[in-house]
Amino acid sequence: MNRKDAIKTLKAMRRRSTGDEAAALKIAIEHVVHADQAREAEIDKAVEIIRSAVFDSDGKLRKGAWQFLKVRIGFPEEDKAEIIKRLGLADKED
Repeated sequence: MNRKDAIKTLKAMRRRSTGDEAAALKIAIEHVVHADQAREAEIDKAVEIIRSAVFDSDGKLRKGAWQFLKVRIGFPEEDKAEIIKRLGLADKED
């Protein structure tokens, strides 16, 4: 389950709950949303930094730089895949 689905599930549970359970779910939703926003900001920043390192001023890929950095992206696999996708390099061969 991804974060977006988790948020939807928590919101559905909250609608069906009452009292302390509803309050606890509200807090949980806020924390998951905040964590997801922080994750997105980290991915955005990584894409910005990596893009400036692996593409020249004409937008051409610096293959050597990409090969070097690709294996050093220190994110969980799901986030690493998202970074590569946003860079437009998901379908590029090594």
